[in-house]
Amino acid sequence: MRFLWLAPSLFLIVAWTSPSPDVRSKPPAASKPAISAPGRSAPAPMTSKLAPSSIPHPVAMFLANWSQEGKRNVAFKAMAMGTRFFIEDPSGVTDYRFDGGGYLSEAFLSKANLASARKKYPAK
Repeated sequence: MRFLWLAPSLFLIVAWTSPSPDVRSKPPAASKPAISAPGRSAPAPMTSKLAPSSIPHPVAMFLANWSQEGKRNVAFKAMAMGTRFFIEDPSGVTDYRFDGGGYLSEAFLSKANLASARKKYPAK
């Protein structure tokens, strides 16, 4: 599963499955979207761009640094709630607290997801 960051508050989940464990034996066209309604064909591939028309410089630098200038894939989900900001990656959730000028890392919740992190800090 891949998560594509589109804007500070928007992301896209993309998941692909392969009909066989050895993907090299099948051409790329054999892959199908993982989500489809019963009795319906898969949605047509997107032909328009998904990237936003502008990205703030700090966000662009953050993403470039996190992906090591394109050398590694980055998969994450993000959520903001009140003065908290959460980033979920495969290893867990990092909890950030707003300090008036930015978000400071406060805790790392190993093997957690966004739902469990949200329960830790109920809305006031």
